[in-house]
Amino acid sequence: MNSTTLYCRLPINWWADPSLCWFEWQSLISGALAVGAAFVSIWSIWRQIAQTSELHKDELVRRHNAVRSVVPVALSAISEYCGAVVDQIAINIEGRQNDFEAAFDAAAQVRTEQNSFEPVQFPSDVISTMQLFVETLTRPADIRHMAELLSSLQILQSRFKSFDLKQVAVERRLHNLLLDTAKVQFLAHSIFNYGRFLDENSFSKLDRHDLETLWDEILGKAQDLVLSRPVPDVFYPMLGELVDSYKKNNISPWNEKFS
Repeated sequence: MNSTTLYCRLPINWWADPSLCWFEWQSLISGALAVGAAFVSIWSIWRQIAQTSELHKDELVRRHNAVRSVVPVALSAISEYCGAVVDQIAINIEGRQNDFEAAFDAAAQVRTEQNSFEPVQFPSDVISTMQLFVETLTRPADIRHMAELLSSLQILQSRFKSFDLKQVAVERRLHNLLLDTAKVQFLAHSIFNYGRFLDENSFSKLDRHDLETLWDEILGKAQDLVLSRPVPDVFYPMLGELVDSYKKNNISPWNEKFS
């Protein structure tokens, strides 16, 4: 393959006749300017992308902090809902105790004549607040924690609304529903310190693999929910029995994938 070599011919008297070299030098300078212009264009585009990315990050942080500041209000609403649900569960459990105080048994017995619980209103704005909060989260573990909280809340609402107070083994099922409520309370309370800007670390509890400790904490939350009842000891034996069974069978407290 033949190759052609270009030479810039310099005249003996440069000042008298410089035209022989201008064409080659003009091409070289034009090429250098084009390469320089390309580099400047690339740098400008890269800078615009970086600035846009920074603006997006700043906007996301502002949105996150704005929603984060009102999350404790939504969490308090969830806690109030759990408290109202537990009140009805507790009254129905108390009404089925033979040795319960007569003064409280009479009031509880009225509830045991019902086929279902009285409706408990759940604030509609809580879900929208939580949705905005999830949209601004960046840690996968925190996003999964929120998904677990919202799905557990939906399951609790569904089970509470459809609960049949005349079904077989109702007392055991009532205690299971109490544990469902305690799990929602446990997941919600785990976010409070983060929502109040007291802790910048991940609030997720789902990355913990010590199931026994998790069940003990949920059991403790269930006991807290009935602590203000007239005779809280009524609830403890079966709650402990259920939790011991879950721990023995290595059952996770978190929602499992449907098969």
